[in-house]
Amino acid sequence: METVYFDSQIFRELKKEENKSLLDKILKLKNDKLEYVYFDAHIYDLQNDKTDKKIEDLKFMSNIVENNYMLFDINTNSFIKNETNIENNYNRFYDFNSLFSLDYFNIFNLFNNIQYGEIDTELNPLFELLNNILQIIKNLKIPLNFEYRLFKENDFMQKFIPHYYNPTIGEIATTTNNTLKNYFENIKSYREDRKDIKNILGNNNKDMVYKSINNILKLDIDIKFKFIAIYNMLDMLSEISEKTSKLKYRNMTIDAMHSFNSMSSDYFITNDNKLMLKSKELYKIIMRT
Repeated sequence: METVYFDSQIFRELKKEENKSLLDKILKLKNDKLEYVYFDAHIYDLQNDKTDKKIEDLKFMSNIVENNYMLFDINTNSFIKNETNIENNYNRFYDFNSLFSLDYFNIFNLFNNIQYGEIDTELNPLFELLNNILQIIKNLKIPLNFEYRLFKENDFMQKFIPHYYNPTIGEIATTTNNTLKNYFENIKSYREDRKDIKNILGNNNKDMVYKSINNILKLDIDIKFKFIAIYNMLDMLSEISEKTSKLKYRNMTIDAMHSFNSMSSDYFITNDNKLMLKSKELYKIIMRT
C-alpha cells in the first residue's frame, strides 16, 4: 500500500464544501490503495490555533489519517509507525513553543510534572534538541570570508556566540537558545536578521549558500535537525525565498519539518509553492550524501 503525506493546508482545503467530491474520492481510496499519515508537524500547526476550531480540525483529520502516526527514530535513522489517534496524540503532545523556554542546564527541572509513560513524547524531543545544539557548537565551521563579513558588517554572530572572550559551552548554548526563542516570539526580529544575512551574502549568493549547506552536511547531528537547518539556509536563495510579509520563524521551522517528514511517504501533497521548491532541492541534496 502506498502512503500519502498531506501538508496541513491541504486538510483545510479538503474541509471546504466545494471540495467534498475530492474528499469522498480520497476517503474511498483509504485502506485499500492508499494510507494517509500524520506527524508531529501537523500537531504543531494545530497548536498555533488559539480557538476551538482546532477541535473540529482534529476530528476531520482523524477521519482521514486514523491511527497512522509516523515519527522519525534518531537511533535507527528511519521512519517508524506508532499507531496513535491524532486526537489522543494532540492532548498529550508537548507545546512546540515551550522547547525554547526551558532551562536545559538545570536538567532535573525537565522532569517536573512528567509521568513515566510520557517520557517518549515529552523528554526525548527536548534531549534531542539539546544534543543537536551542542553538536552544532562543537562542529561550528563558517567559511572564513563569510565569518569576516559577518563580524565586520553587523553583530549577527553575537546573537549565537557571546562577544566576550572564551565563552563556555553553556553560555554559547544559552545565547543560541535565547536567540531562537526571540525568533519565535518576535516576528520582526527574525525578518530583520534574515534581511541582514541576505545583504551580507549579496545578490549572487548561491555559491555562499551552498558552501554553508556543505558545512551543515558535515555536522555530527541527526539528519532531521540537519534537514531543517538546510531548509532555512535555502530560504536565502531569492527564487525560493519566502516573502517577508509571510515570514515567521515558527512557520518556517514547521514547514521544514513537513518537508523532512514527507520523505517517509510515496507522495507529498502541498499547495505551497515555496515549500515544494525547497523540498525538491533538499531531496536532491540529501540523496547525494
